[in-house]
Amino acid sequence: MRERGSSFGGNTTFAAPARACFDSLTPREREVLGHVLSGQLNKQTAVELDASERTIKAHRANLMTKLQVQSVAELAHLAHEAGLVGRQSSVISPQ
Repeated sequence: MRERGSSFGGNTTFAAPARACFDSLTPREREVLGHVLSGQLNKQTAVELDASERTIKAHRANLMTKLQVQSVAELAHLAHEAGLVGRQSSVISPQ
């Protein structure tokens, strides 16, 4: 796993590098990311995006690999560092 500093207390030192990690995601992976961060199950995401659950699992695995995270908790932390989620865990649509 890659080294990251803490963003506790509003430190934005790591926001730019964290944000840069998300640039490698495809538009569809970013869509899936938003659903993962909002707490949806793969099956729910599949229905909303009109895709198979297997396809969603593949997108999710790809984005986790690209972002070098092992869990949704790590993913949420990285997204927070990048400024993709607000203080109240509302997902900001990646652009």
